[in-house]
Amino acid sequence: MAIQFLNTVQVDTDVLYVDTSTSNVGIGTDNPRAKLDITNGSTGQTYSNVSGLLIDVNGTSNSYYGLIVGSSTGNSHLAVTNAGNVGIGTDSPSAKLDVSGSVKANNFVSIQGVDTGNPAASLDELRLSGYGIIGNRGSLYFTNASTTGTLQFGIGGTHASNTKMVIDSTGAIQFNTYGAGTLVTDASGNITVSSGGG
Repeated sequence: MAIQFLNTVQVDTDVLYVDTSTSNVGIGTDNPRAKLDITNGSTGQTYSNVSGLLIDVNGTSNSYYGLIVGSSTGNSHLAVTNAGNVGIGTDSPSAKLDVSGSVKANNFVSIQGVDTGNPAASLDELRLSGYGIIGNRGSLYFTNASTTGTLQFGIGGTHASNTKMVIDSTGAIQFNTYGAGTLVTDASGNITVSSGGG
């Protein structure tokens, strides 16, 4: 037998609030702003156009959660902390997105930094561990979109602090042991050392 509410239902001020005029339900609030609004504590945030679920947490701790999806085996499938970090396969995300497991993308993946001038390495880099990049196509491309830019390869250190090889915009290859000199390949693949090389 269904339960029908003809008027607004309120349980202990804001424990449960059913607004029959908007069909919104609030838990922890008597002013639900979505079909289901779960609010923990006071908030100064304003939301609009939320047609489904709204979870409004209080505080910025990474040890407390606004949402957790788990399983009966004790695994954490999805966690959203009060700090705004999202964990997939982990309930202790240390970044805005922290994935414990494999990630698959069927299309383009874009990593954008916060500075188009000379960004800090920690803000504008892709870090890889393990075996690095492995391609399964006929060719693997590394391209710098800047027509005057370079490709730099280093070992140890961070952000070009220990560069071992540089490919400039003309295609010339320079190794650190050659100083100002460069290794240049012609159309036939022959390699020569330019003036100034060691």
